Amino acid sequence: MSHTSTNPKNDRLKREYLIWLGQAKQRSPATVEQARHAIDRWETYTHFKDFGTFNRDQAIGFKQKLAATHAKRSGRPMSLATVHHALQAIKDFLGWLQAQPGFRRKILSTDLAYLTLTKGEERQ
Repeated sequence: MSHTSTNPKNDRLKREYLIWLGQAKQRSPATVEQARHAIDRWETYTHFKDFGTFNRDQAIGFKQKLAATHAKRSGRPMSLATVHHALQAIKDFLGWLQAQPGFRRKILSTDLAYLTLTKGEERQ
């Protein structure tokens, strides 16, 4: 079974967001790159589905996938801090996307809430 490795509509939206993040929000190049990497992980997880298909099941599955991911260099499980930053980057991106024309009704704020760690995990 072959999966798409890109989605032109997603690519356009991602590019617009990263420009907005760097220019309008004045985030550092490192932060913009971190966001790009998190969005790339999200797209790989969803097999490059349209961002507008976001739902809570995807959020829960992505969070579980991140928690089960091992760091490339160390081979150890991904740290909770890294998982937190990736989830926050996706949550911020989808929140921005929600404000874009055509996405207000597609992306629910209640579903965005699933892109968070538990209170106990956040304390660690």
